[in-house]
Parts: sequence; structure tokens; C-alpha cells
Amino acid sequence: MPAAHGGGIASSFLLGLLTENGGGGGHGRRAALPSALVKCEDDAVPKPVLVPAPACLDSGEDCSSKEDFAKLQKFAAAVDESMAEPLKAARKSGENFLRRSCDFRYAEYENKGELLENTYGPKGPLLPGGSYLFEMRRWADAAFMLHRACNRGAGGCQSLMEYLKEHPEDDLAPGGIHGKAGSRVYNELRKVCEVGKSRSPVPNDGPVWCQTDTGLCEQKSCKKWWRKVHNGKAEPWLDDRIEYDDLKEACSWIEQKKPTSRELNAYQKKVQEQTLDDKVNFCKPRWIEGYCERKSSRPRFSQCTMENGKWCKHGRVFEGSDLDETAEWKESFKEKPVTVEKQIAPLLALPMPSALLASAQPPRSRRAQASTSRYESFL
Repeated sequence: MPAAHGGGIASSFLLGLLTENGGGGGHGRRAALPSALVKCEDDAVPKPVLVPAPACLDSGEDCSSKEDFAKLQKFAAAVDESMAEPLKAARKSGENFLRRSCDFRYAEYENKGELLENTYGPKGPLLPGGSYLFEMRRWADAAFMLHRACNRGAGGCQSLMEYLKEHPEDDLAPGGIHGKAGSRVYNELRKVCEVGKSRSPVPNDGPVWCQTDTGLCEQKSCKKWWRKVHNGKAEPWLDDRIEYDDLKEACSWIEQKKPTSRELNAYQKKVQEQTLDDKVNFCKPRWIEGYCERKSSRPRFSQCTMENGKWCKHGRVFEGSDLDETAEWKESFKEKPVTVEKQIAPLLALPMPSALLASAQPPRSRRAQASTSRYESFL
């Protein structure tokens, strides 16, 4: 069975964070990370840097000349000696994490058993000998303690990190290999940053599946075994988990963030849109829908009904009243008004009333007719 890798220094506060959900099968994310400027009672006294810093480092100039660069390497070695204890703890924690993560993938590919997969995997216990995420936390904490010890010194380590942060090319040897400046503190923090950004701890240069009693390992190189399993293809394992953000925090300690052209274009567009919105809001009146609607101030009249039942045919409508429920009603489906043309009945030729009376009375005698005629003529 592989060794239960451990090691690393942490304060009581960090140990409390490490054992969070340690007894269960899950894992949790730390809510906070203490600041490098916090002072604890049990902190060791920082060791002084016995080699003076080169003049180019203090003046902020470039140390690319042969003489200045040799002084820079001696100064970096002196800084590493002063940071020996936190540097050793960070390096040991990093080796444990890389070995444990490769052991987890080795147990899957080589059929070591489901129990070992669950023990070393992300669902394993956050304890020594358990999940590789526990070793990741210890590495992140050790890297933080190394950065904290570097900032707590007399300023030599911090000035070296700031210089390499501004001039990372001074640490690159021909062929793109890091370590030219000779600063082990810078290289350790750089490894933490690279794993945090890539989220690919496998493959690595460490051994795989080592025994505690004999010290023998089934695979001497995780990288060679990984290539063999994938038929020579060097495709890393992408472990896209949020826990790697703890390792990625080290990037801000050693790298100068330079935005890309795409990020600059997006930022410029955002600034232009915000500027235009500020002009609309503060440089001229703005009508807000629902509050400052533009309406005609001329009075409107309509049929109104009061609460007591009284109504008026042509009452004035006041806008904004809480009783104004039907003032804004509109006909959605308007129809043309219906008109009816006037129809004139035809005139009928009716007989005179005297003719109607004559036809309705019976015939009289001539004597009666003569007397009647005389009487009518008299009238």
C-alpha cells in the first residue's frame, strides 16, 4: 500500500481549516485565508539575509549584465537559506500532493480496487493517507506560509520576489527552462501557480505507488507511466475543481497581470456603454416608463358613477385617482359606426272627407236633399 504522505507546517487556525469535514467522505472549501501580514504568537523569528542585495535590485534597474546577474544569484541563494524551513515544508507538501493525485489515477487504471479509488479520490476522507484534496490543501497552506515568511523578513526576500515578478525572463534559461536566477522560493511558488492555473497535477515527475516499509515504487515516473497508458500521447488529466483556486492565489504573488487584447476591448466597450448611460441619466431629463409618462394636460369628460350610486353623464375625469378604474379603458377591436338611412313612405291619394261621408250615408229623397242644400248654402 502507498505511504501515508504527510508533512507541512500550519498554525492552529490553519489546522482547524484543514480538518473541516475531515471525518466524512465529502470535502468542503475554506471560507477564508489569513493575510500574510497577520502576526501570530508562535511565529519563528525570521532569519536575516547575510548577503547584501545588488545595487540594480535596490534601484529598480535591470540586472541583466553578467556582473549584476552573478550578484543576483548569490543574493537569491542567501534568501533561500533564510527561508529554509518554510521552503522545505512547501516542497514536501507539493511532492505529497502530486504523488497522491497520481496514485489515485493509478488505482483507477491498474484496477487496484474500488476501495482504494474512493480513499484516494475526491470523495475520500480529508485526513493523512486519504483524499488527494487533503494533500492539496496542505500544499496551499504551506505555500501561503512560505509567502508569509518571505514578507515578514527584513525585506530581502520580498524585494527579490518583486524583482522576479517584474522581470520573469531573468529566471528563464535557454530552451525555456526555469531556474536561471537560482531562487528556490520563486520556483516553488511558480509550481504552485502553474498547477493552480492548469488544474492538471497528472502527469508529473514523481514516482507512483510507493511502499512505506521498503520504499520501492511500482512506477518510477508518473509521466512515463501516463504516456504508456495513453499510447504516447501526453494529454494531461484536467481536474477542473474549485479547490485549485487556493493554489491559483500564488499567481498574484509572482506574476504581473497583463490584460489580453480581448480583455482590453471588452473593458473599453463596457466603459463606453457606461459613459453613454451616464449621459442619458445626468445630462438631460429622462422619462421613466410608468412614473414620468408624457400625457396631455387637457381635461377629459366621461360618464362617472359614484360609490353612493349617483352618476353623471358628463363628469370630469381626474388622472391618477385611486377610483379611476375605467378612465384608461380602450376598445381593442373597434368597429365602424352603424348608420341607418331615413325611409320616406309613398303618399296615397285619399278622398276628401265629404266624399267619404256621402258614400257612407243612404240615399235621400229629393225633398230632403233640396232642404239640405238650402241649409248648407245658408251656412
